[in-house]
Amino acid sequence: MGRPQQISEILKPLLKRYGLETQIQIYTLVEEWKELVGNQLASHTLPYQLKFHKLFLYVDSPAWMNQLIYLKEELKNKINKEVGENWVQDIVMKVGPIEPGNKDDEP
Repeated sequence: MGRPQQISEILKPLLKRYGLETQIQIYTLVEEWKELVGNQLASHTLPYQLKFHKLFLYVDSPAWMNQLIYLKEELKNKINKEVGENWVQDIVMKVGPIEPGNKDDEP
């Protein structure tokens, strides 16, 4: 009898086979967004899609979008480091709706 398998070893291939892997990834990013990027950035952004290793973000204003252009590489690297995998190779931003919350300092 071999060693017991971890549930993640069993689920990963199944999720991939049924095309649910990216849905789990984006759900994970949305759920952990505040912890990943911090309160201030989370209050102005919302991830809404992860497709072909591109993370799509809604940003609440053009000013914040401009600010994020300079933080794009740092943000991408931080996300990948935190999730322990190379999920995000690029970040695409669009001004759009985000969850209501406290708006910290404007850029």
